[in-house]
Amino acid sequence: MIKILLFALLSCSLAHAMSPDEIREAIKAQASQRHPRPPADFWKGLGPEALPVLKKMIQEETGNVERTWLIDGLGHFSDPEVGLILQSRIKASNNDVFTKKLLSSLIQSQGDQVLDFVEPYLSNPDPHIRIAVAQGIRLHMSSGRAKERLDQYLSGEKEAWIQSRIASAGSEAKTRAGGRLVQVPALPAASSPPEKPLEALSEKDWAGEWKGIYLSPESSGTAKGFLKKEKDGWRVELSFPKKKRIELKAREAEVHYFQTDRYHWIRIQSKKTDTVFTGSRKAN
Repeated sequence: MIKILLFALLSCSLAHAMSPDEIREAIKAQASQRHPRPPADFWKGLGPEALPVLKKMIQEETGNVERTWLIDGLGHFSDPEVGLILQSRIKASNNDVFTKKLLSSLIQSQGDQVLDFVEPYLSNPDPHIRIAVAQGIRLHMSSGRAKERLDQYLSGEKEAWIQSRIASAGSEAKTRAGGRLVQVPALPAASSPPEKPLEALSEKDWAGEWKGIYLSPESSGTAKGFLKKEKDGWRVELSFPKKKRIELKAREAEVHYFQTDRYHWIRIQSKKTDTVFTGSRKAN
């Protein structure tokens, strides 16, 4: 019965624009299925008139299945306001599952325009969030800067299964380029290790500049970290492209070092605020 109703509603759209009530019913009919599997052109079939309905519906209290369906729907519209809605919800989200879905939808909707917003999540502790963002960059961004950031992330990702998941997303994918869709070649499942293993930095060599990402509950973006060794720890200065710099005294900064095949990494956490800077240096 649900499929018959859905088919009838979508068929009507071929003859005339659907009313907001008809669009709402079509969305609810699809979301009410136990395992929604929409036609490939479901959202396109609803037409541009669906966006105002989606915006209204996502503000309402709904169950998890319908909320997931609405988040997916927003990803099919490139309207700038969709980006603002999704970014706001990502910042307010305390659920990793929904955060992952929101990030995927945001990248699908806005493409390269949201690189600065989403790239800090490539350092998220949850591997599924990292995968969602990396796959999104892979599939829906085409700028050189996006590719460079993705390559940097992949070179430092320790888990082979994560790299494989990201690579498989490009096998038959399409992405934006100059307003059109183009085919994206697949990445190899994992990069080959260097001939000579990377040697760890001694603690005294942590000093100096690190380029990376700053993440806080209020904002996120690219940053540079400068470390200076003092008697009671590391003094840290964080600088940003368009923001006032932040200074952390030695006793305020918690510094951790780790390494991957090709990069040295530093992670700096403020003991007073819930903020983290993650920076890297490529091996010489």
